[in-house]
Amino acid sequence: MNTLATLLGGLLLILVLYSVLGWMQRVPVALRAVLASSLSLLAYFVFIVGRWPGLDVVAMHISVFLVAGLLLYMFSQYRSRRAGRLHWAPKILIGFFVLLAVINTFLLYIATRGLPPAIAHLWLPGSSPVNSGFSGVVEHGQDAAKAVSSELNRSYSAAQLGWRIRIDGLLQTAQAHQLITVKVVDRTGLPVSGLQAELQLMRPGASHPESRIHLIPKAAGEYSNVLDFPASGRWLVDLLLTQDARIAYRESREVTLP
Repeated sequence: MNTLATLLGGLLLILVLYSVLGWMQRVPVALRAVLASSLSLLAYFVFIVGRWPGLDVVAMHISVFLVAGLLLYMFSQYRSRRAGRLHWAPKILIGFFVLLAVINTFLLYIATRGLPPAIAHLWLPGSSPVNSGFSGVVEHGQDAAKAVSSELNRSYSAAQLGWRIRIDGLLQTAQAHQLITVKVVDRTGLPVSGLQAELQLMRPGASHPESRIHLIPKAAGEYSNVLDFPASGRWLVDLLLTQDARIAYRESREVTLP
């Protein structure tokens, strides 16, 4: 889902609804603004059913749509009371909210997808490709605090175990069909057998994996299988090692399939 597209589409819908309601002479200006914003928000809520983008994105749409209705109301009131050109004060107020919405949308895009390649090439140093986006290893949501605590506990448990994990075949620039091999040894260098190893493949920012691949034991402490990417783009690959029905180790890597 493209946040910029839904914001611009919602603002366009507000303008259209406000204009259509303006043809009805008996509809007050304030009611026109409220209906235009409310109906556009309702359309957005219907659109995101089954594709929840996150509370921060939803809150941004709510604020932008409500402010858009308010600005249309203020503009109409001013035009109805005074003839001629619009005073500089309402222009500054309208420009401020428009600029605020554009900046917030751009910051949200950077937070979820990183800088666009053209801007990153001009802004960031170095000639090699730079991926400035980071999706994190903990699912973003209302239970994020508990998820962070669980992630830290797993990291501490893995450190206490003293395992050394090597992942072969998982490169930053991936291939559509990639053979992944995970080798696990303990602090003494002996292979760790009897683990259940699994790879979870998901898009950055998604709440659920798109596929799960169980790694098959090939030798003592060695687990392997073919990882198939269903489409190109950026992916998060999570490695989970389970011992005695408990996740003992978890590692997340971000890769890109051209």
